[in-house]
Amino acid sequence: MVKEKDHEYDAVLSNLIQEFDSRFENFRHSTADFELFAHPFTISVDKVRDDLQMELIELQCDSELKHKFTSLPLTDFYKCVPANRYPTMCKQAQVMLSLFGSTYLCEQTFSLMKKLFYCTLCIVH
Repeated sequence: MVKEKDHEYDAVLSNLIQEFDSRFENFRHSTADFELFAHPFTISVDKVRDDLQMELIELQCDSELKHKFTSLPLTDFYKCVPANRYPTMCKQAQVMLSLFGSTYLCEQTFSLMKKLFYCTLCIVH
């Protein structure tokens, strides 16, 4: 009976992998945006979009913001970045922050699915 279920589980997992790959394809194209969001003081200016380069240069020269970046959680840091001086960077940060909320929900759902899968395997064995 367990052997019969193996093919069923393989098919379900293969479909899940394909679904995750297709849903998160856009994330692969946004690597530089994620790096900018997570490491604004170490990312090379050449790696970011043209409309962000001047603001990034100014941000990287701001020692007060650099100190805040090292001492605050990432979400709190971006609350301290003045939108009047760095409007494009702030807008980009808002986009990144909104993505993580939905990503968290996906991770939470995937963890639940994983637990259910392992529980099912334990019951079958």
